[in-house]
Amino acid sequence: MFQRDSKIDAAVQAGNYQVAQSLVVKKIKQYPNTSYYYAIESKIAQLMGDYDASLKKATELFNKTPSDPDALVVLSDVFLNLEYYLPEDETVFERCSKKYPTFPLINKWFNTMIESNDVIGMQKSTMMLNKIASSGSVKISNSKLLKFWSATTLMLCCLINKQKLKPSTLKLYPMLGLKLIESFETEFDNYSQFYVFAKLLILSNKSKECCIKIENFLKNKENNLTLKILLLETLDEIEDYEKLNELSKYFLIDLKEDDWDTFKLLIKSQFKLNKSVDELVELINNYNFGRNKYLAYLEIFKIYKYDEFKFTEYFNLYLEKFSHKLCCFPDLKIFLKDNLSKTLINSIEISIENKYNERNIDLILKKEKKSNENNLIFMVNYIKFKIFLNKENFTDLNFINKFKIKSLMIPMNLKN
Repeated sequence: MFQRDSKIDAAVQAGNYQVAQSLVVKKIKQYPNTSYYYAIESKIAQLMGDYDASLKKATELFNKTPSDPDALVVLSDVFLNLEYYLPEDETVFERCSKKYPTFPLINKWFNTMIESNDVIGMQKSTMMLNKIASSGSVKISNSKLLKFWSATTLMLCCLINKQKLKPSTLKLYPMLGLKLIESFETEFDNYSQFYVFAKLLILSNKSKECCIKIENFLKNKENNLTLKILLLETLDEIEDYEKLNELSKYFLIDLKEDDWDTFKLLIKSQFKLNKSVDELVELINNYNFGRNKYLAYLEIFKIYKYDEFKFTEYFNLYLEKFSHKLCCFPDLKIFLKDNLSKTLINSIEISIENKYNERNIDLILKKEKKSNENNLIFMVNYIKFKIFLNKENFTDLNFINKFKIKSLMIPMNLKN
């Protein structure tokens, strides 16, 4: 194995490319069969702006199919920067790994794909790693982990690259992933492994079976919120509202989960089952926790269609508790996106103005009263609400001058 030259690395990092180039030429003469130095030579040519020479040197080296993982990392980087793409979306590592299917080379390929967020590359490399492990040519300390890597990348391909995959591939990948890990179903090491298994079941159109298995897993293991939410979301997708209602109540009331997604799914299931608003409100009244509880009141009247008086009442309840918190505007904004009546908008604006007056913001702006962090946060929330509810405030000079707002300081998401 060659030794990397610290002088070359230092010259490249310092931008002394001429020095680095002369050092590389000496290394190539000293080690003519070391592909890494040829790759570095191509990289330096690219850094110097000699793109034709860089591409020529890189393709010449690549056509010799080098097996040094570090040389392949440099080659990949050169091709990427020169926007040179291999035929049929092949990668440098992929072609060389087919010729030299060694564990160190393919493992380097896998790690390189992780660093570049290349899910398809992860999938291809982990499948080759599993093939090597299965052949017995290399002793692998944890073949189970390799199988989960492969299953995870198959899942990610279906979720992230769905638009790029053929329908037949979208059907095949989840089935292949399940086959890789099905023998471990009774001995998952952690929740992450079970989560991959559950998602593959869903992708294989086995959502009902998935719900049963998640529920059994949660009974036999310590509760896990991520799996609970996956279970509830899957029940929602298959429209099993009875079970969704039962479990969301159990998680919120019996297990005391304080989770917004669970609240929303409880409210949706109650609505789908034609349960009364009063029953829901009573459920939430008996819930002891804070922020999600107050948002749940608003969600009820969003799903069941607005009772404007009640909506304003619950809006005020939330403002009373959280108007000086950073979460206030993002939380309430989602309930103000629908086509609200002018009456309701006026009621909301009155509520916000009342809080404004309670905090004596005008006196603070006139420097007749000292401010504090809570008042400053409230002021930011107030400005956001005023612009969101009335876009004309965005260009109203009186409003802008009052708060000394600079146009660039107005968050762009207020326009959405």
